[in-house]
Amino acid sequence: MGMIAQAVRDPGYFGGEDHVAVQRRAHRLWPFLQHDPRLCNAGRNINSSGPSLEDADDFAALAHELGFLGNEFLEDAIKDSYVAAMEDRGLKVAQFNMLVSDNETREHSQRILADRPLPGGFRIVEIGRDSDPAQVQSFQWLNDECGVATLPGYVLRGDSMPVVASLMLDCNGEPAATAGCVARHPPGSRFAGSVWTGLLATRPDLRGQGLARIIFAHANLAAYERLGATLLYAGVRPGNEPSQAACRAAGLGSSNWWLVGATSPGRFAGEFTR
Repeated sequence: MGMIAQAVRDPGYFGGEDHVAVQRRAHRLWPFLQHDPRLCNAGRNINSSGPSLEDADDFAALAHELGFLGNEFLEDAIKDSYVAAMEDRGLKVAQFNMLVSDNETREHSQRILADRPLPGGFRIVEIGRDSDPAQVQSFQWLNDECGVATLPGYVLRGDSMPVVASLMLDCNGEPAATAGCVARHPPGSRFAGSVWTGLLATRPDLRGQGLARIIFAHANLAAYERLGATLLYAGVRPGNEPSQAACRAAGLGSSNWWLVGATSPGRFAGEFTR
C-alpha cells in the first residue's frame, strides 16, 4: 500500500492528549449525530449551531460526553442566560466574539492578493486528498507551534467535509504560514453557506512581513470560489487584539453572534485559545 493510501486511512489526530481525545470522540460520534440539524462537524470537535435555551440540557450532556462542545451563532440576546445554564450544569465556559464577512470581503481579499506578492521563492500549496503526508503534518506542526488548535489530517485533506487548507512554503520548502476554511454546515442547515475561517499561523522568524494577511486572503477567497461561501466567520476571544486585528484586516467585522465553548472539567483539561 502506498503512502497516500495509508495517509487517507490514517485519521491524523494531532495535538496534546486532551485535544486528541476530543478529536477521537467527535470522529467516532459524528456518524450518529450528523442528522441532527442543530449540530455541525467542526473537524476538531462538534458544535451546536444557533442554540436556544431549550437546548441547554441536550447540549450540556453532549459537552460532558465529548469533553468539549462549541456553541456557535449564539444570539447576543440569550448569551448570558445560555452561559449561566451551561455553568449550572457543571461546565466551564469560554466566550468568543463572532466576526463575520460582509458584501465587500471577497473583493477585499482580491485586492490584498493583487497588492501583496509573495516573497521570492515562496509559494502556497493546498492540502488535499493526494497531498504528501509530510505537508499535512507540516501544517499541523506550525499550528501547534503557534498555539493554534489544529484539525485532524483527515479533515485537512477534505475526507469528511469541504475545506480549504492553505500552506505557505518558504524558498527552502519549509512551512512559513497557514490558513484554513471549513464548510461545517451541511446542505439543508439554516447556516448552509456559512464557512468558518481560521487556522492562521505564521512562523515566528517570518512575522512582520505581511505573510498572514496574504495567506488569510488566499484561503478566504478560495472559500468563496471553491466552497461556495456566502458568509465567512471566525471566533475570537474578547481582548485577543492580534487575532481581532488579523480578522478585521481580512474584512471581517462585528456581529450580534457569539461562540461559546463549553468544557467538561473531568473530560478535557485543554483549551481552545483563539
